[in-house]
Amino acid sequence: MGEDLDRVLIGKAIAEYAAGDYGRIADELAVGSFDSSRVVLYNTLFYRPPLKVDSWDYFRSLRKASGQNLYLHVPFCRTSCLYCTYEKVLTPSAETVGRYLQAIRHEIERKTSILKSQLDPDIYYIGGGTPTHLSETALRSLFQLLTSRFDLRKRREMTVETTPGAVLAEDGEDKFRFLKNAGVDRINVGVQSFCSEVAQKNGRRQSSEEIFRSFAILRRIGFEKVNLDLIYGLVGQTPAHWAKDLEAAVRLDPDSITTFSLRVRPPSRLFTLVRNGKISPPSESDLITMRIMAQHWLSSRGYQEDVPDYFIRSTEKRFLYQPFQPHNHSRNLIGLGPSAYSLAGDRQIFNLRDTEAFLRRSESGTDPVDSAIYLDREEYARKSLAVGLRSVFDDAMFAQECGFSVREGLPEILEKLNGLHLIEAKGARICLSPAGRILHNRVAEYIMYSPIDTRSTEG
Repeated sequence: MGEDLDRVLIGKAIAEYAAGDYGRIADELAVGSFDSSRVVLYNTLFYRPPLKVDSWDYFRSLRKASGQNLYLHVPFCRTSCLYCTYEKVLTPSAETVGRYLQAIRHEIERKTSILKSQLDPDIYYIGGGTPTHLSETALRSLFQLLTSRFDLRKRREMTVETTPGAVLAEDGEDKFRFLKNAGVDRINVGVQSFCSEVAQKNGRRQSSEEIFRSFAILRRIGFEKVNLDLIYGLVGQTPAHWAKDLEAAVRLDPDSITTFSLRVRPPSRLFTLVRNGKISPPSESDLITMRIMAQHWLSSRGYQEDVPDYFIRSTEKRFLYQPFQPHNHSRNLIGLGPSAYSLAGDRQIFNLRDTEAFLRRSESGTDPVDSAIYLDREEYARKSLAVGLRSVFDDAMFAQECGFSVREGLPEILEKLNGLHLIEAKGARICLSPAGRILHNRVAEYIMYSPIDTRSTEG
């Protein structure tokens, strides 16, 4: 993208930001301070402390569901990104990896003994960390654990996260050929920025040339879906950097592109630096401007915005694991590994976060589970609406499941969003307006963390 085109794209986004009055609307959605450490750990809002549990026997009362997704957390990385909030262990020893594999074996066996035929996933996501930081031998052992219990031939989708560096490693191509033959059909490549200077400031070691070479290898191996992850609002990143990132992303031609707004949350190093005044967080105006830039540029280059911040070439390449896809509404999520959580309707069950504590508990023959949460009626309505609005929220389906509609349960929230022209309703179906899609992160935060809806129906 030439400098003139950069300026045109940025200028159009700034003009739309002003015309849409997005700054004022974002201020209206501000919910004040909340304990963001709870948000990271539990991925939800709750008013009561979580229930401490010491056994996965808690799963015996898990609801029956139409299907199951499975998430496996591999907490190993080569480097630590500045903004990362996930549980990770840098450059683990062979002994630590071996202990981890034994702990996963223990978890699979225990949850199988409890859930029996209910534990039958057909959508898989292996994340981290960087799962492909494992050696090929360790990856083979990990997949042997999965195939010993699950029929991967029935999978609808299996995703593995990676980085350009893992693909380009000495054993990279052999490792990814194994993954392809083992049933992995979707690769999620965390790039975040093509600018090496910006990448380095945020803890990543990669160049634009290395990114392109890694994608060429993945294409040559023949993965059905290859997704590119980018982040806007990174430390040292300007709208001009972001314009070049977007142009490079289109030249790379992945099947899909996911863009993320930078989130400054504990326990990341970035959170500590911002709290101590060492780094200034990105401005609200820059974040929204870069969001508008992505929507304009990618949509004009053949990528349709399937849900906010997720762009695809065709619906055949859609990411099936996403929790806000309608088909996942009635499915359970079963998490494996340190810091993973399981989700079934209004219940979440959390494994121990710390990897060493997780391994020690497994080795003692006990279950490395930490706690569980039941969302009350309003909390469940808030979370369901915040997640559902990323596609389309069906209030009739929600009312059938819960016995009340969000119109009854969250009247003040819906009035506020409607008054700001951020949502649209057609019958029982509620979706984000064009302005709401631009501000989807702010809308979700407002739904989740605004004060209790005083007119909600008691239950």
